Amino acid sequence: MENGVKINTSDSFVELCLFSDASSSFSNAIPNLIAASKDIYDAVSNTSRTQQARVGVAAFVDYPVGGHGDTGDYPYKLYSSMNETFQAWDDGVRSIAVLGGSGWEESQYDAIVGAAIGLNNSFVQEPDCGWSDDSNFERILLVSTDAGFHLPGAEKPHQYDKTSTLEILYQERIRVVGLEAEAGLSELDYLANATGGVVESLKRDGSDIANSILAGLDHLPCRVFAEAIGCDPVTVIFDPPSQVVQPGGSLTVRATFSTDDDSLASTIIVCQVLFTANREVMESVRVKVIIAGEPDIG
Repeated sequence: MENGVKINTSDSFVELCLFSDASSSFSNAIPNLIAASKDIYDAVSNTSRTQQARVGVAAFVDYPVGGHGDTGDYPYKLYSSMNETFQAWDDGVRSIAVLGGSGWEESQYDAIVGAAIGLNNSFVQEPDCGWSDDSNFERILLVSTDAGFHLPGAEKPHQYDKTSTLEILYQERIRVVGLEAEAGLSELDYLANATGGVVESLKRDGSDIANSILAGLDHLPCRVFAEAIGCDPVTVIFDPPSQVVQPGGSLTVRATFSTDDDSLASTIIVCQVLFTANREVMESVRVKVIIAGEPDIG
């Protein structure tokens, strides 16, 4: 079976961790983030596009090591674990501590891993953003920054690079939406593209941060799953079992139907293939399966 299906992905179940640069070069954006806190929360949580949302807040600067960060800096910090309430979200946003970050590059790779699975080393012991075990929620890490990403190296405390960070993002089903206040941050572009996310531009002072967040979510592709219903005793295998689709886009599905029951030779089975996204059936396709028998030889 091979079929092109048009998908409407307007509604979603979202877990979103706002993950902000808190270094001095990004300090102008934090007051604007605080000022827009209610608007962002309402837009993410209370619009028809989002059926249910849980939100968290985290931030990063860099390791407090000479040449990388200043005394008191942190490579990753969780300010508010995933929660459905505005108060928890607002408290988290207002608690972000803007510190130094003496170099142009920051600890984004280690911090992204921290947001995904927690970060524990001699400098920091912090949990992840508080993702649930419910696979119906899309996990989105909203990364806002204006700096390059530090890489591990000699006499550096940084642990993760592009490859190891992406592996963990894949493993944890987390998609990156980037807010880029400095054009050409290839690391952020790479992680967003590789995880099925997007990157939006952000003014240097962060005055458009609310609009940039909403634009990023509006442009975010959606993961669509294929499921066979009523095909028993025929086994159905989809390749791949799910795909990331642009809103209003289409996907091509390849499916293999098989059975080991010889008594079903020449039987016709009619079943359905459902395409679901964010807990909703987006499309249903009726499938007729004709089971062929073994050739009669001799």
